[in-house]
Amino acid sequence: MIDKSIEIKIDELREMLVKAAEEKTKFTDDEVIRISKLLDEYIVKIQQKAKGLK
Repeated sequence: MIDKSIEIKIDELREMLVKAAEEKTKFTDDEVIRISKLLDEYIVKIQQKAKGLK
């Protein structure tokens, strides 16, 4: 079963990423990269849970 709290965090981070990218205007901005990496970590977590690895 997929953890709803992870799904919620992913949605929040996606919104934050879009907002940061719009505000900073560069995908290479440190804040955009930081949020993107954090989002990647949560996506990996949910993929692992879906596969039953963790």
